[in-house]
Amino acid sequence: MNAAVQSWYREPWTWLLVGLPAVAVVASLSSAFLAIQGADPVIDDNYYQRGLDINATLRRVSNAAALGLHASVQYDGLEAGQSVWVGVRSTRGVKDPALQIRLVHPARSGVDLQAVLARVPGSSDSEAEYTGQWLATGPNPLPASHASAVNWRIALVAPQWQVEGDVQGRNDLSVR
Repeated sequence: MNAAVQSWYREPWTWLLVGLPAVAVVASLSSAFLAIQGADPVIDDNYYQRGLDINATLRRVSNAAALGLHASVQYDGLEAGQSVWVGVRSTRGVKDPALQIRLVHPARSGVDLQAVLARVPGSSDSEAEYTGQWLATGPNPLPASHASAVNWRIALVAPQWQVEGDVQGRNDLSVR
């Protein structure tokens, strides 16, 4: 009737009762580590400046509406060095010597395009023309076969006004 007494570490139930909570602790610590390492910032570090930038953009868009702006955009292609042309009509006149154009891809940030356009000499204030070339793109250029199939977001930015809209190929932009 003497049963052999086994050590506690030789019992399978001991390992089951200790092992399951131990696995849960290791899994929760791993999850916490991954959450801390890959956490997205909840608040932008420079939130005040972002707010000022948003207000400036809204003011420029409002100024464009007051000027009665309408813009036509044409470009040869969507690669660095290719030409881009913008015609701006205004009921009150536009005197800006240069403006910036940005094409923003709706889903990929590394393929956005921009150019600084110079005013064509002899342009009138009511119908100004600007021309320039696309600047070098980011590290992930979009293949030319896909570039024309994308509905780009476009922004024409001058110091006092801004016009935004969607573009595919040639586009006419106006302020509502």
